[in-house]
Amino acid sequence: MRGNMLSQAAKCIVLMVKIGKKVTRYILAVIPGDTKVDLQAVKAQMQGTYVAFASSDIAERLAGSVAGTILPFSFNPELELVVDPSLPHGQEQHAWSRVSVRLTDGTTLASTARGASGHPATPLSEAELTAKFLGCAVPVLGADAAEGVAEQIRRLEDVPDVRALTSRLVAEQE
Repeated sequence: MRGNMLSQAAKCIVLMVKIGKKVTRYILAVIPGDTKVDLQAVKAQMQGTYVAFASSDIAERLAGSVAGTILPFSFNPELELVVDPSLPHGQEQHAWSRVSVRLTDGTTLASTARGASGHPATPLSEAELTAKFLGCAVPVLGADAAEGVAEQIRRLEDVPDVRALTSRLVAEQE
């Protein structure tokens, strides 16, 4: 998988857990890429009476993405996140990459980057952070509104009510 061992990846699987006859819970299980989900362990942890893989339709609705692209976090309150404790802890272990280039003369050049720009080990400057925010916000809010939000965020300590900020984060409907 792109030069990495499968054990360095994580799989995200949506499960359905029945608790008694009337309660159904949905679990987003995040497990090492080289293992299978232990359905019985999930059932025991959730104190369930039955556990199975959720249907594709339900998994995609809850995760907000199609099967195969489900991310290891959820914004849906119906989907509970359960992370396998054997997955490595610490962002540093997950924020590295290696690039190798083989030249036409056979020479191989390689470089390893530890911590992407914006990672706690390599934080963005205020100007870079603002540019990144504006790059995401301008297409949605427009340049003037995005600049206003950026300025308000810079002075967040002075904002008496956070609703003054959050109300500005809604794009106008066409």
